Amino acid sequence: MLDFDQALELMKKYGFSSAGIHPYIYQNGDTIGICYTYNDEDYGNLERIRIFDNLEDFEEFLKELNWLKTNALNYHVRMILDNYQAMNPRVIYLRNEKTMLKGEMFNIDDFDFKESQRAQMDDTSKVLFEAGDLLLVYDEMKQRQKQYLSSIVNLKNTLRRKYFELQKEVDIYNKVKIERNLTLLPDITDNGIDEAMEIAIKDRYNMYIAQKPTYDEAVLFLKDAWDLNNNLELNSMYYKAMQEENETRNEIKIVDLKLDLMRKLNDEYRPLFGVDLVSRFKKINNQMKSFSSSISDETINQKI
Repeated sequence: MLDFDQALELMKKYGFSSAGIHPYIYQNGDTIGICYTYNDEDYGNLERIRIFDNLEDFEEFLKELNWLKTNALNYHVRMILDNYQAMNPRVIYLRNEKTMLKGEMFNIDDFDFKESQRAQMDDTSKVLFEAGDLLLVYDEMKQRQKQYLSSIVNLKNTLRRKYFELQKEVDIYNKVKIERNLTLLPDITDNGIDEAMEIAIKDRYNMYIAQKPTYDEAVLFLKDAWDLNNNLELNSMYYKAMQEENETRNEIKIVDLKLDLMRKLNDEYRPLFGVDLVSRFKKINNQMKSFSSSISDETINQKI
């Protein structure tokens, strides 16, 4: 678990003060992260947050931001996001418009040497090499999607906990003693990813590495590896989760307001003739409608 002082020391280590200009330390309760800006080629200047579970991930992102400041133009590297609707999206780096692999940013010379070796390969080996890169991209994209889908389950469980706390506060106010149980959603099992197709293609890749195929077989395999990535990019459950995240965050804001009301009533202010909670809750619902964002099906279809 990160704390504020640790985060601030790391910021200073990489030349960021968290004062005056971005990036800033982001804190929400026990959650620590970073609020940063960058200029996107399509959408202009964007502000986003990045949340971290440990000190190592926090430092890695600071190293990347620091590297980009001085090296992005020289190496033709730019940042994009995997989800422009989310406030805490996954960051992807492109070098010469190709996704950078893990470790490439801080070891570019070695990666370039491997590219020069590739140039000396025969045509079939080059195609297999490219297919292997596509499988690495697939693994990275799959991990991102699974993490994102898992985070939506966690977010929904946060909402459930808040509703549970709200109900307890209402019970206290109404002087009702009921034993209530909190039921949380299980980890996601159906993530929409075709893992049978993945296993079959990776088995073929290992077979072709052991025994080189013909050029035509390699080209067909490259197309299958491309289709594997394409199917993952069009995973409808991933895009539906964007809507679910947005709706859940809107609902959390509403529940937080109701919780604040009930805690105030129970701890500080108890009117003589009581309060019509149904009316007060409806008022909060109506007030929040104008502040709630939404992601339409049309928006999702456009993204796909």
